[in-house]
Amino acid sequence: MEWDRLSTAMSVITATSAAALAIPGLAGPGTYWVISSCFCVALGLSLEGLMLVTYVSLISAGASDEIIGFLATGDAYVYSYLLRLVSPQMFAAIVMALPAAFISYSSLFLLVGTFFMVIHGQTGSTVESKERSFSILSLVPLSLGALVLVFVVLTCEAVLWNHTREQERRARDAVELKQEDEAEP
Repeated sequence: MEWDRLSTAMSVITATSAAALAIPGLAGPGTYWVISSCFCVALGLSLEGLMLVTYVSLISAGASDEIIGFLATGDAYVYSYLLRLVSPQMFAAIVMALPAAFISYSSLFLLVGTFFMVIHGQTGSTVESKERSFSILSLVPLSLGALVLVFVVLTCEAVLWNHTREQERRARDAVELKQEDEAEP
C-alpha cells in the first residue's frame, strides 16, 4: 500500500516535471538556467525513484518468508564484501527508505525550480550562457541517484544469487545424505 502511494506521488512529479520541460515558455532556450536544471533533476530523480519502487516491489513480491528472514537476520553475508560499513539490517532499512528520499529530493528540485521561475522568469543567464553550471547542477544529483540505484540493484541481485546458491547446496546435501542412508543396510 505504501509503495502505491509513493508510486502515485512520483508519477505526478514525473509528469509535472516533464510538462514543465516541454512548455517552451517555462523551460525554453531563453529561460534562467537554474529553472531548467531543477526541472531536469526533478524529472530524473522521480524516474529513478519509480524504477527503484518498481524493482523493490517486484523483487519483494516474489520473495519467500525464508529470504526475508535471510535479509532481516543478517545471514546474507554477500554483504561482507559489498558493505563493510553498514549492517545487513541497516542496508535493508536504507533500501526501503530510498524511494521516500527520491520523492523528497525530486519534490524539492521541482519546488526550487518553480520558485526560480516565479522570481526570474525570462530574465537572467540562459542555459547556453551557463552550460557548465547547468551541467554540474543537473548531473551531480542525477549521477548520485543513478549510482545508488545501480548499487541497490546489484546488491539485491547478489543477495538473491547467493541465497539461491545456498538453497541449491542444501538440496544437494539433502539428496546426498538420503542416498547415503539408503545405501547403508
